[in-house]
Amino acid sequence: MSNSGLVYKIHRPKQSKSLPNVWNKEEVKALLETHSNNKHKIMLSLIYSCGLRRGESLALKPVHIDSKRNIVLLENAKTALPHYRQKF
Repeated sequence: MSNSGLVYKIHRPKQSKSLPNVWNKEEVKALLETHSNNKHKIMLSLIYSCGLRRGESLALKPVHIDSKRNIVLLENAKTALPHYRQKF
């Protein structure tokens, strides 16, 4: 008699999902002020204000940023479809 099917019938408890840490304005301001390089400041503020993921920010190129319409084109997004994000 095989007990291998019995293992699949055991219900496992669900893992609890924790909320992400959200920074307040002072923490974000302190992060941006620590960098003396303007390019790094601009990239960090763009990543934070648009809520970009790591892969999205690494694939970002200057041609993807439309400063007149205040939007960013994400071609290599998680959904694999190009879409726009509005800068705040």
